[in-house]
Amino acid sequence: LTALARNNEISIQSVFFAACAKVYGGFGQGASGGEDVVLGIYMANRSHLDNLSALRAPTLNLMPLAIRDVGSRSSLDVAKQIHQDLQDIGTAINSAVALWEIEQWTGVTVDCFVNFLKLPDTEVSVESNAGIKISNANSARLGERAEVISRSEADSFRLPEPLQSLPEMSAYKHSADIEATVRDGALDMGLFCPEALLRLAAAEEVLTAMRRTLIEVASEEDAI
Repeated sequence: LTALARNNEISIQSVFFAACAKVYGGFGQGASGGEDVVLGIYMANRSHLDNLSALRAPTLNLMPLAIRDVGSRSSLDVAKQIHQDLQDIGTAINSAVALWEIEQWTGVTVDCFVNFLKLPDTEVSVESNAGIKISNANSARLGERAEVISRSEADSFRLPEPLQSLPEMSAYKHSADIEATVRDGALDMGLFCPEALLRLAAAEEVLTAMRRTLIEVASEEDAI
């Protein structure tokens, strides 16, 4: 996948998003029943700020990414379009738009988010300026697994009352969350969601389909 991205001057992130769009659309989640798919993405929004190292505030924003004609185009073509769209979305003015504003303008909401993490190459990294250490906290949990985690009533989260009455909150739905990163030369991926949204067997089917789609994407390059 790294060679595929490099040869086509796109990012691995774009290739992964394209595979997600293919799988998501294949499970009948195309927008309005068609071949268009909308995925949620995480925007760090760090490159537009001065003196970022001194900022003690989050810059994260959640944005929708519309992918057109997913079913009728090759995964590589979809990835190339996504790469260009991510550059457009990442501009200072576009990346600051709120998800609830987009819902008001277009009626579009998101029920599947994809986060491609860029982690340090080394297992342990220290940034001297910030005093931050990044390390594996529980290596035993890095293996392949699938499980349902139950929470007690004491651990259940309830949205604060003032936020419940805000009309903007309708844009933030219960959703599936796909997390991925490249680690030790391999792609790690996880799917997290409420069981009411996707049961365990269905979630495993999604991940299997993702693996198959990524293998097919790599083979597209070999066939060219």
